[in-house]
Amino acid sequence: DRDSTLWIGTESGHLGILRDSLIELAPLQLDQPGSKGSIDALLTDSKGRVWIGTSRGLYLAQKTAAKLVQASYLGENTEIHALTEDPTGQIWVGTNSGVVRYDGDSYSHHDLSAADVPDRSVYCLVADERQVWLGTGNGLIRYDGKEWLPLKSGDRSLAYRMASAIFDSEGNIWFGTDGGGARKITEGI
Repeated sequence: DRDSTLWIGTESGHLGILRDSLIELAPLQLDQPGSKGSIDALLTDSKGRVWIGTSRGLYLAQKTAAKLVQASYLGENTEIHALTEDPTGQIWVGTNSGVVRYDGDSYSHHDLSAADVPDRSVYCLVADERQVWLGTGNGLIRYDGKEWLPLKSGDRSLAYRMASAIFDSEGNIWFGTDGGGARKITEGI
């Protein structure tokens, strides 16, 4: 984050911070009783907010109040798998039932039925100036600001769970799959 703190989320639902080469458990508590579930996604946005995606919903870390505040739109049973911020400052949330976009004022849910994909769970997200890329449980989708476009590959199957994504220094996107190796998407698509 802006304070050079590394946030660490665990499968057992613990939230830790790494500061000055020491790992400490963050003194954060839910704004309501119950388990946080596993922490599957973390994002520090351009405004310095820390977003925490869990198997039981989306939270914001309020450092001053020392607690987690649940995001109002996403219910407690929404599984959050991925988080990213696009260049315009919108937050994209990959869930077990599509993707949610937060524009700073409101949340909008997209179930991805327009993309005609076999699995609408979104496991990874990356965004550039032109589009947002979604890695689903069975392939890739890109959103160009107007429509959801499933990515088809000639001879190489993309029918894998896309587990992770990152841009390289040349503008290519690398996707890590669950069982299908790595896939590289070159700039210009």
